[in-house]
Amino acid sequence: TTTAVGAAITLRASSFIHVASAKQIRTAGGNIVLWADSDNNSAGYVRLLGNATLCSTAGTCGTTTTGGGDIVIGGGLASTTSPAQPGGAAAGSGSTYNTTGGVDTTGVQLGTMGVGSSGAKLYSAGGNIRVYGRMHSSPGAEWAAGIAVVGGTEILSGTGKINLIGETTSAGGSGPDGTMEINAWSGTVNLTSLSTASDAILIEGRQV
Repeated sequence: TTTAVGAAITLRASSFIHVASAKQIRTAGGNIVLWADSDNNSAGYVRLLGNATLCSTAGTCGTTTTGGGDIVIGGGLASTTSPAQPGGAAAGSGSTYNTTGGVDTTGVQLGTMGVGSSGAKLYSAGGNIRVYGRMHSSPGAEWAAGIAVVGGTEILSGTGKINLIGETTSAGGSGPDGTMEINAWSGTVNLTSLSTASDAILIEGRQV
């Protein structure tokens, strides 16, 4: 947590990023960036376990609607337009999905997979929220998705926008879910933006 107004928090890893249950990453209006797979070798996911919270406002998380920083979750090489942020997807790898180990077939996990109503919380208070994940290209019989949005997840952007991008690199194996699953393992998912733009909430599934 930083209380310096406008200061950003960036977690950058060549491999994966894991945020434990009920832990909070918070700024006072600065951006929050979770940047996995920075070496761009397609092996670096982002996992936020149940009730892990990203909050980019000094105000009340979940109700403040303006003045917050962006929340960006992704991976790969730097963005050509915003070099302090990833330009691509956090990437699943390995042969299983789990909540503790260093391999996960899913690119971005919002909540504890396999446990209903255990979602993560993202509050940007007017900043934009961008989540970009890609499932492992060869998960075999294991479940996999570009992004798994577990039931109980809240993504509230205030007047900012929300963009979820889930990718699959192939048809996968016999058990993969594909680009994205929302409300995985039951519960309620809340995605809310007060932006009046036509793309206030944009959910994309891509095969690359």
